[in-house]
Amino acid sequence: MKPAEAFAINSLTDVIEARHWSETQGEVVKRIEQNIQGDKTAPVALTHLQKTVLNHPDFWGAWDDQEFVGKDLIIQGETSAGKTLLSEIAILDCLSKNKKALVLVPLKALVHERYKQFKRDFAPDGEYNVYASSSDYLDMDQQLINGEYGVGILVYEKLFAMLCQNNCRILQDCGLIVVDELSMLSKDERGPKLEIALEKAKASAVPPRILCLTTIDNKVDRIREWLGVTHGENAGDTVAVISDPVRPVGLDEYIVTYDGKYMMRHIPGEKEESNRETSETGDFRLPDNKEPQSGVQRMNLLVRILESLHKEKKNMKTLVFVPSQSGAATLAETLVKRLPNVFERVALDESMGMIKDDDAQDSLLDELNHCDQDEDLKINRDKLLPYGVAYHHSSMSTTLREVIEAFFRKSSHAKVIVATETLTIGVNMPFDAVIITDYLIPRGQDK
Repeated sequence: MKPAEAFAINSLTDVIEARHWSETQGEVVKRIEQNIQGDKTAPVALTHLQKTVLNHPDFWGAWDDQEFVGKDLIIQGETSAGKTLLSEIAILDCLSKNKKALVLVPLKALVHERYKQFKRDFAPDGEYNVYASSSDYLDMDQQLINGEYGVGILVYEKLFAMLCQNNCRILQDCGLIVVDELSMLSKDERGPKLEIALEKAKASAVPPRILCLTTIDNKVDRIREWLGVTHGENAGDTVAVISDPVRPVGLDEYIVTYDGKYMMRHIPGEKEESNRETSETGDFRLPDNKEPQSGVQRMNLLVRILESLHKEKKNMKTLVFVPSQSGAATLAETLVKRLPNVFERVALDESMGMIKDDDAQDSLLDELNHCDQDEDLKINRDKLLPYGVAYHHSSMSTTLREVIEAFFRKSSHAKVIVATETLTIGVNMPFDAVIITDYLIPRGQDK
């Protein structure tokens, strides 16, 4: 049995009471909880990471009048441990001091998701000005540049570009910068602009606090030194790291070779009796093939895995990652043809209700009619979605991507989505299984 731990803050209600927040902040917390609950009536159960962080003094820090005088912070946790909720609480604490907050994310898909989330949680009636900036959101840039925002959600490069402009006031009265997916700092194509933007923020007259979110496997010692004092014995002393390796939900992790043999390890979740990992080996027993690494054998393996998953759970939702956009559509269509017993056709206006933000019930077909009538829409609508299958990549229209994501969140008919790396980082999607078909992703001439 795992030993029980005592925390002073065990719920979102405890947060409101501990911080002595106003009615406005309390209403935001209640909306956050309601949006997490969905149709459930029980209070939101905080994860082990969330309790650990919310009860840590370095998370809250200290304020001198309207200036933060605590430490910058790096939060490390497992996937789905609830790091985004922690950032929302930190932002709300910042807003309670009449300061502004920026959220930096690596993908425009994440800008879209976070913008909807923060508008819903923080400003359904205009309590705070929430603005977004990416290639999909260009009409709010001037308000951000002028500093006329409460919460701003931007891709890394947009903050860099704005800070390079004359008379940019985006950092004026900014009390917090949240950096989501800190591991991107090490990427050659993304890291330099993020690094320069954060350096500019650190060098401002009243530097904002920097709060970084990352996974447990990301090594942060060098980043901690860089964020803090860069030289001398006290390097990093102005930066706290709160790390928690406990998974909220157990994970079965498989490595499968092309001949069907696999090795599996089970990583326990926080509610399991034992915290010990277990492992086993097995075989998916594929048909004999003279070329075990051929495309045919790879497809046979994927088909057999999906068959096994859907025998285990009829309404299993599976995310299949592919390295290219063209491969996403091709693979999705092939799976529909190869697995007729798994993917049964249903009319788009039957059993596929889509719940909108105002709780109005529309059919999936109604939602699709509001999308750009392009080739991606036609393939998904006519050949895939009736079978509970779809593909998803960044070149598709924002509206179509949003409909597909909502469909997989809310429809029991949804079974498989084939996607590129657009859905690898931070997007909140309720999948039971994830399959990675290749560990190489084309980058121009390189992989």
